[in-house]
Amino acid sequence: MNIWHLLLENRVGLANGLLVTVQLASLATGIGVPAGIALAVLACRFPRAIGTPLKVLTFTTTSVPILCLLFLFYYPVPFWLGINAEPFFVTAFTLCLVNCLGTAAIVTPAIVSFPRGYLDAAKLCGLTQTTTTFAITLPLLVLNLLAPVLSLQVTIFQATIFGSLISVNDVFRIVQQINSENYQLIPSYAVLAVLFLLLCAPINLSVVFLRRRLRYLRYATEAGADV
Repeated sequence: MNIWHLLLENRVGLANGLLVTVQLASLATGIGVPAGIALAVLACRFPRAIGTPLKVLTFTTTSVPILCLLFLFYYPVPFWLGINAEPFFVTAFTLCLVNCLGTAAIVTPAIVSFPRGYLDAAKLCGLTQTTTTFAITLPLLVLNLLAPVLSLQVTIFQATIFGSLISVNDVFRIVQQINSENYQLIPSYAVLAVLFLLLCAPINLSVVFLRRRLRYLRYATEAGADV
């Protein structure tokens, strides 16, 4: 049985599993990225009250495998709180937390190291703070941060497969069920690889394009400054 036959034969189950995977990734991105940006801004505004605790929390969380965090939030934490944990929401919460802290770790240094020369030039030109923020600061930050943040989203998307270990019916769990029924190990996981490739490859290509574009703009800026 080849992978295309396996895809067609199990298209309904794979589509449902893929929908769950996309839902998890969408929640992690839609909540984690804005929350991470907000945390980064607050960390720069209040370096001692928020910045230092955020660094400690980020260092601790990123040093622990996502799978360990997932098991921690699914098994002991609900037991301590006396609640029933829904696997889907536990997985979404874990991915949101990791994405939030990862985004904050990317954005904070970019804000701190933002060149003061641009802001001083804007003041000399008589631009207001609002105009400077939306016309200079935000575009430059977005240009510099978009590639690493997109790379992080690919990692988060791939990490959704861990949810299958706590009974989330994502695409990875569906592929495991297909393999257990047909005993077709290589075709089953080849299907999974193809699905992830189709979804992640465009994002990775965008990251490559953005990084090349950024290098070109930096080179053009340096060349203009030399002239």
